[in-house]
Amino acid sequence: MALGAAQSFLPSWPLPVGGVFWIAVTLVLTGLAGEWCYRRLGFPRIVAYSATGMAIRLAGVEPMLRVDDSGLRVVLDLALALLLFELGARVDVRWLRRNPWLLASSVAEAGLSFVVVGSLLSWWGVSPPVALSVAAIAMAASPAIVSRVVSEFQSVGQVTERLLLMTTLNSIYAILLVKLLTGWMHSAAGNPLLAISVPLYVLTGSLLVALLLAGGVERLSRSMDVQSEAATVLLFGLILLATALLQMLNLSTLLAPLLAGVVFRSRRLRPWVCPDHFSAAGSLLVVVLFVVSGMMLSPGQLLSGAVMAVVLLSGRFVAKLVGVLAFARLSGLSLRQGVTLSLALTPLSIVAFVLATDLGLSFPTLRQELNSVLLGAVVLMELAGPLLVKWALERSAEIKS
Repeated sequence: MALGAAQSFLPSWPLPVGGVFWIAVTLVLTGLAGEWCYRRLGFPRIVAYSATGMAIRLAGVEPMLRVDDSGLRVVLDLALALLLFELGARVDVRWLRRNPWLLASSVAEAGLSFVVVGSLLSWWGVSPPVALSVAAIAMAASPAIVSRVVSEFQSVGQVTERLLLMTTLNSIYAILLVKLLTGWMHSAAGNPLLAISVPLYVLTGSLLVALLLAGGVERLSRSMDVQSEAATVLLFGLILLATALLQMLNLSTLLAPLLAGVVFRSRRLRPWVCPDHFSAAGSLLVVVLFVVSGMMLSPGQLLSGAVMAVVLLSGRFVAKLVGVLAFARLSGLSLRQGVTLSLALTPLSIVAFVLATDLGLSFPTLRQELNSVLLGAVVLMELAGPLLVKWALERSAEIKS
């Protein structure tokens, strides 16, 4: 009796290992891998984050959650909202008035990317809805990869500022075009009312939420010290509230925070300095974002679509190169800077994956073909993209040694 009572407080064997334990182990291993890559190899930490997720997938651990699961989607949308708002808040669109050739260059590189990728996929035999959708998604560089590499290596200069501006613009183009294509596909399916109402509702609603968020952050920045802990909590809460509202209303969780950041910056005379506490909180979500995306993107998808991925990415790079170089001199860039800027615009990542997932949810019959065409390129760019951005900025002499 006494022996039984003594044993009652001991844990059962084998130990009941729960999900929290494995999440903690994953975060520890990811942090160590990221620091090792950064200190020993000079790689951006996010390369290790994505690689850790892929290694977990290779070890035979299937992702317990999917991007369309509500719990995981909240985390991903919040992480992306923080990144996109911060990116938008760093971009001064008034620069486009002073140098209109920047807008011409942005439209050219994004438009050519759409035409070239769409043409290549059509030649490959991909169905028109999928070819057009992937071409629209391929217009955008990766805001997550670009913003993290620029911040991590404290890159400063003409190429860096144009990279941030053009990434913001081509992301807006891509999201808008995907929404318009969604309407076109509804029309082709015999739903003309949805063809008009869906894009109109999503774009108008997202813009209204963006204006509300920008106004809230602007008022916060005027009434409080943005570097204070209280201001950080309020800022985080505003973005979380906006994200929850966007999800409840079925609006774009990508477009609204990006536009909110752009609108907020356009109302300020001086650049906005991101609060230290806010960056620290966002960094943890970034780790989760890239680990989860690595787990979702199986290396097997790269192997099965390797040839198509290389062709798609090569054509996309050539399109961006031609678009940027066509206006490089007119916009004040040298040939070398134009080439490095084009290279830095090549990454694809989780934003492309989220756009494809949302399209797959709206049109389930297209999901498998969308994934087979796009995911190989996303896997490749999750690993190579940060390295290409860092190398391009180094060649531009904008990263401090």
